[in-house]
Amino acid sequence: MKQILPHHLKFLKYSCAALGLLITNPVFSQGEQLADSTSAAADTLQATYKPYELNASDFNKGLVTSVEQAINGRLAGLRITPKSGAPGAPYTMETGHGNSLVGQNSPLIVIDGVLISYADVSANTGVLSFLNPEDVASISYLRDASAMALYGGKAVNGVLVIQTKAGKPKSKTQVRFNTTGAVSSLRRKADVYSGDEVRNLLQTKYPGQAHLAGSHNTDWQDAIYQHGYSLDNSLSLQGAIGSLPYRVSAGYLTQQGILKTSERQRKSMSLHLNPSLLQDHLTLDLSLLHSDQQLQVANEGAISQALGFDPTQPVHVENQHGGYFVYYNQNGTVNYDAPNPLSMLERRDARDQMATWFGQAHLRYKLHFLPSVKLNYRHAYHSSDSDFRISDNQATFVYNNQLLHTQENKMDRTYQEAFVDFDQQLNSINGLLHLTGGILKTDLMTRSEHIIRDGATNQAFQGKGSKLTETDLEYYGNLHVTMRDKYTAGLSGRRQLSSPTRISRDPYSAQSAGLRLGWNVAKESFLSQSTWLSHLNIGTSLGYFERLDNPNQYLILNSNQYAYAPGGDAEKTITKRVGLTYGLWSNRLQGTLSFYHNRSTDLLLAFSLPNAQGGATIGRTAGELKTSGLEASFLIKVIRNGDFYLDLGLNATQMNSKVVSFDEAPTQFHYIEPHNNYLVSELGRSVQSFYLFKQLYGPDGRPIQDYERIDGRVVKMVIDSPKPSLIGGLQASTGYGKWHAALYMRGNFGQKVYNYAEERRSWFYVGQNSSRLQNASRTYADTGFRQIQYQSDYFLEKGSFLRMDYLQVSYDAGSIAGNRANLKLHATAQNAFILTKYSGMDPEVRSGMDRGLTPQPRTFSLGLQLVI
Repeated sequence: MKQILPHHLKFLKYSCAALGLLITNPVFSQGEQLADSTSAAADTLQATYKPYELNASDFNKGLVTSVEQAINGRLAGLRITPKSGAPGAPYTMETGHGNSLVGQNSPLIVIDGVLISYADVSANTGVLSFLNPEDVASISYLRDASAMALYGGKAVNGVLVIQTKAGKPKSKTQVRFNTTGAVSSLRRKADVYSGDEVRNLLQTKYPGQAHLAGSHNTDWQDAIYQHGYSLDNSLSLQGAIGSLPYRVSAGYLTQQGILKTSERQRKSMSLHLNPSLLQDHLTLDLSLLHSDQQLQVANEGAISQALGFDPTQPVHVENQHGGYFVYYNQNGTVNYDAPNPLSMLERRDARDQMATWFGQAHLRYKLHFLPSVKLNYRHAYHSSDSDFRISDNQATFVYNNQLLHTQENKMDRTYQEAFVDFDQQLNSINGLLHLTGGILKTDLMTRSEHIIRDGATNQAFQGKGSKLTETDLEYYGNLHVTMRDKYTAGLSGRRQLSSPTRISRDPYSAQSAGLRLGWNVAKESFLSQSTWLSHLNIGTSLGYFERLDNPNQYLILNSNQYAYAPGGDAEKTITKRVGLTYGLWSNRLQGTLSFYHNRSTDLLLAFSLPNAQGGATIGRTAGELKTSGLEASFLIKVIRNGDFYLDLGLNATQMNSKVVSFDEAPTQFHYIEPHNNYLVSELGRSVQSFYLFKQLYGPDGRPIQDYERIDGRVVKMVIDSPKPSLIGGLQASTGYGKWHAALYMRGNFGQKVYNYAEERRSWFYVGQNSSRLQNASRTYADTGFRQIQYQSDYFLEKGSFLRMDYLQVSYDAGSIAGNRANLKLHATAQNAFILTKYSGMDPEVRSGMDRGLTPQPRTFSLGLQLVI
């Protein structure tokens, strides 16, 4: 592979002493300084009240098996949506309406100072799935432009900074055990006809075909769903041996899904050593995280099949096809076009085994002769691999044997980073100067292989694979000044130089820069004596970001074709933010309010080439987008009366977006797979809109199996948006003595959802040559459709919802066993109800398309925490 800047790479290879400048933030509410490139970008404007930071005690409660679930709805401006309710299902994290049309709109993830790629080796779980939430100490969400610019263009959507737990100096040994047992169930069923109702419908509409009906009343939803039982255990040991603080932990999770055969297991461990030597002048942070995961991936196509399968037929019969009821063709062979829904689950074995290693060594040396200077070197390694195997007996009719699909993916990423901190008191202005800068080299290798084998002979008859290597070299720096303990100014930037990749034939570079100004108004003389004002900080920031994005959904897997048009420009974004944080009446009421406005140009658009040109999907930069929003949050201590307390909190984000231009492209951009032309971006509208036919209605107001026409032609219309205009969460906590209770509700408002699952089952028809029946939704009574009404706005519904995320009641038993241990018990209900007008099973879906995947379950759990 062609190398870039070979003299720089050799410099890093042979000299670990390569040092630059990096930033740390001056003062935190705890009064501590953190010399690490992770904490470098923390926002001093939030030094007292931190609406964008969560400690472990702030995480969502109950059976919480992922980091995304732990923080869902808790960070203003960040929308987190699960792909489905299946165990281990990946999440989509999106900042506002995003800053790109098809590129990455998720925040950059940083774990213990190491930048993590958002791409993962498995489509069945997320990039953070290897992390046990019990090993996480805190999560911060950086939105300040100067803070984001320190991390480069990938941070244009914010930075999610995850700090894992570590031992504390001079602390006593502590053993902590947490266990949670839970049972999950289907929150609500889809509304389809019963067996008796189908027989009545058949007698009324198609009496000549009544012989096709069986005599059973089968609820196929009962056949495919189950109660899912889960157990999550975590054990940790932490303390200090002399000058060696340590923490070691182990976790085991087993989680059954509500869809039969779906299951997840995760075995995790962590080790953290952070010794301090030479009178604290030399510190070393050593950490290692590891997890082994195994997913039994259920065939979610069984859900839509169950909703449409004939309820007059039984689940099981005595036959040679596994005892499942099946349909036969006229020649006596099995009709595999209408498989038994339960057999789709039980006769398919799909296992995804993943192993992840994440570790680093961070050496920090504070100069003896100049303590203001700290030299840092970090070496980190992140490796993840997935072995996904599917064997499907349903396919035996094709090859007369079982097929075995194997998908093996592997990712290795190494980091070498060197940086310097410089802290200097400025007595003349009662201030503080921070300078930081550094250099980071990242090497990435990914490998993918897909093979189809004969299940009996293990002989491969089809296969393809790909391999990709990339090298990045990044320089970054920051200047931060505090004056008179009330004025702050910060300037940061990053330059990324990358080797040729499949998204760019040539080496490319990207620059980012950010400026921040802050004013601690409460420390001005005219407010310093105020008894009602605890603090008031006002700040503004301006940032410029460049990135050459690589959206995974548009990579041409296992080929040498480029997914990015040659000569494509980097996406560019200018961000502006102004805001304030406040505290009133001895911080009894604390809150924040901020406004942001972003303008993105040269946005990546994806286009499909004709088959004559290879049929590839390529990208070209041709779009412009504007986004803006208002973020607000507050926390109020309503009651403090002896042993009784009551706290209330709220966070809300109002969001807007507008497509400004497509340069020389048409006025509409049509999204390709997996949206199947249901979504577009159109000039003057929100970042995404639905692209549907207008339903035609009769004089009685009922829909007709046709669409509205313009000049005699059926045309599609751009209608509404799947993006919410408002997101937020409401929290309440109360307690008396040893009893405590916590409630959290979150919601999305203003978006529309296309009920694709309803589109596929809102019709009923039995022809003279029909050999089987299909079930239908009860909306058939309103529609009377005799076939699928494709892409009709009839199925576009209001998707606003307010979900009861959890309600927990806990009891703090305090000291037990002769004061040798502390015990806490808790009971939690999750997803107990949703307030919504949406008629489908769950309005919280990705991209506004409800495809009938596993809905989020209702879960009840019991747990305890024992500390010795």
